[in-house]
Amino acid sequence: FNLEEVLRLIGGAKKTGLLQLQRDRDEGGVYFDEGEIYFARSNWNKSSLGVRLLRSKAINRNQLDEALRWVQQKGDNLGEALVSLGYLDHAFLEKFIKKQVINSVFDLVRWADGEFRFIPGEVSEEDNVGVSVRVDTVLQEIRRRKKEWERIKEKIPSLKIVFQLAEAPGEGTRDILLKPKEWKVVRLINGERSLETIVKILGMSDFEVSKIVYGLYAVGLLEEVKGTRI
Repeated sequence: FNLEEVLRLIGGAKKTGLLQLQRDRDEGGVYFDEGEIYFARSNWNKSSLGVRLLRSKAINRNQLDEALRWVQQKGDNLGEALVSLGYLDHAFLEKFIKKQVINSVFDLVRWADGEFRFIPGEVSEEDNVGVSVRVDTVLQEIRRRKKEWERIKEKIPSLKIVFQLAEAPGEGTRDILLKPKEWKVVRLINGERSLETIVKILGMSDFEVSKIVYGLYAVGLLEEVKGTRI
């Protein structure tokens, strides 16, 4: 079986539990609730949902701590607590969960090999906020990303590559308006850090970082440091 087939089988059978995956020192997991995915972790992002929200600056430390106290006192899940306290709205939470699930699953489906087992009934109370994503929705986005990833890999075949700001930027780069996430990546590009290091520092997926660098490289804002391809 490949992982996409396994996900489709579990979703179709409307199972609840944990799909546990492992290869060498890497591990991951996909949590299901009646066939829909509500949380996933991979070797690049093992953090809990609360930490991911914190890292993305959607909430601050004090807000997370208050929400966790709310969970203990009232028995709500973390998502309900954050919404009830007014720190997040439900629409944002749904969008955030969907993105986190897709990012992690996309990382996992690119494994060339590995072992898996399904543990029925296994749940992650901390990470289940009452929002889940249909398997078909996840796989549709995975297929789109795979095509985009192939294009990116033609120019950036390895995360070991180091980039720097171009000494002679291409024409039109003066008109480029960088988005907040693009700025986060660009400010870490110094001719010494590899893409792999930047991924770890930012806690973003390799796909997100590579996509940003690919775009800026294509327009001539960045250039590859020679001798860093491995």
